[in-house]
Amino acid sequence: MKRNYRGKRQMKTNKHIQDIIREVALSRDKATKRELLIKSGGSRSWFYDAIKKYKEIGEAFFIHKNKNNKHAQKRTHMQALEISRIFRDEYLNCNFRDFMRYLKADKRYDYQWVSYSYIYNILRSKIIAQNWHIKKLSNC
Repeated sequence: MKRNYRGKRQMKTNKHIQDIIREVALSRDKATKRELLIKSGGSRSWFYDAIKKYKEIGEAFFIHKNKNNKHAQKRTHMQALEISRIFRDEYLNCNFRDFMRYLKADKRYDYQWVSYSYIYNILRSKIIAQNWHIKKLSNC
């Protein structure tokens, strides 16, 4: 059984656990079940719950329930373009952190959710891709 860097038991990979649960569901031997429980690295209650649900649902048990859903905070491409346009037209001489503060404070735009890493990733990719040149001085 593997242990993580803190010394705690670490569960096996997802594929390995799936194989173990399939094997246990077909087996009736208690010794085999105990042996596979130890191999899985999970708790006893989790292990037996997983077996029970696998028997009820089948292979669908291994599919993540949120598989086809979009991320709740997924931002659109249009929002990224709008932010890069605002930066290019109004705040070109600002650094990214100051631009984030101005963007949040500006009442014309509704970008209270913007984080530094989001702005950084957008603007770095846009600046590198388009090679913006300094056109005018801004409010910074």
